[in-house]
Amino acid sequence: MKLLIDTQSFIWFFEADEQLPARVRTMDDSGNRLAVSIASSWEITIKMSLQKLKLSGNIETLMNKAFINGFEILPIEPAHLGGSDGCCAAG
Repeated sequence: MKLLIDTQSFIWFFEADEQLPARVRTMDDSGNRLAVSIASSWEITIKMSLQKLKLSGNIETLMNKAFINGFEILPIEPAHLGGSDGCCAAG
């Protein structure tokens, strides 16, 4: 099963933070595929640049760790924008 984790869980994973629930820490060991949105890297980068978030490494280190740990990095596609006027609908 593919599991999408949110930005906070991704940070906790990266930092090996005990706040990350044990069941989440072991999800990749049970044959599941872990995924994170590229938007999480934007969110983390913005918070770090505003000095609202301090991590043990930079965003490049975080993304390298994601790849090493088998995370799938999900892109943002125009269809995801879902404008109500249909301007961004997949066609």
